[in-house]
Amino acid sequence: MRQVDYETIKVPYEEDVVIGFEPDIPKNCTLEICPDLIYDPVFKDGKWIKLKPELPPQPETEPSEMDKLKTELEVTKAAMAEFIMQQTLKGM
Repeated sequence: MRQVDYETIKVPYEEDVVIGFEPDIPKNCTLEICPDLIYDPVFKDGKWIKLKPELPPQPETEPSEMDKLKTELEVTKAAMAEFIMQQTLKGM
């Protein structure tokens, strides 16, 4: 059989280092990322400013059908417990 030998070869590594690089962008442009549009962003003095959205008045929420049924069940349980207590007291 033949033998395979591995040999590590050092390769010279060079990296171009750029110092003081500033991108060529027009004066009316920016590299800053615009915030989400739900904030109605405004660009002033070189920065994005988030404005709070004006939300319409929210109507008062009514209890859901599930909440109504839970309340009714609690009242029914309390009435049943009271009825059972009265029946046991009469039997004594």
